[in-house]
Amino acid sequence: NIIQAERLEEYNRKKQEVGIKTAQIQQELDEVLKAFSQKEKVREKTETEIKVLNEAKENSKQAHKYNNDKRLKLEKHCADHQKNLDNFSSSLAGLTRTSEDATERLKEVRQQLEKYDQKLFTAQEHRQKSKREAQKSECIDTLKRVFKGVRGRFHELCDLTRREYGMAVTIALGKNMDAIVVDEE
Repeated sequence: NIIQAERLEEYNRKKQEVGIKTAQIQQELDEVLKAFSQKEKVREKTETEIKVLNEAKENSKQAHKYNNDKRLKLEKHCADHQKNLDNFSSSLAGLTRTSEDATERLKEVRQQLEKYDQKLFTAQEHRQKSKREAQKSECIDTLKRVFKGVRGRFHELCDLTRREYGMAVTIALGKNMDAIVVDEE
């Protein structure tokens, strides 16, 4: 009985230590997810800018067509309005430059979006293979050696049929994702 009480006391102590470490790791995970959310907002804002630039480009094309039609009518009907025709031509050139500038900006924004997507992908891979994961695994291995019936962490025992469900399972499990599964309580 004394040995079992000591084992139970040691188990409870180690369980508390693991709980503290798990809480710290969960807090770090929450910070990473918050940073991910902020970068996602930046990506959405960039997509909105792209949409606005595409609309501006379309408006510029329509304005370009309108000015071109008007220029042709002026040439047909009014030879003495040549000066006004020159003004419209210079206006047309400005609109063309605006359209080209919008296209160039669109390319730049797309390149930035690709860079941010790559950074997000790299950060996710790094997070999955981090040193903290190795420490958690080492703690679980130690518990398995010391106590009978320790199976492992909950999320390690779950096999997902599709990788795309990973984020949904993580959110659904919340802090229980790192819970330790044992045969008896």
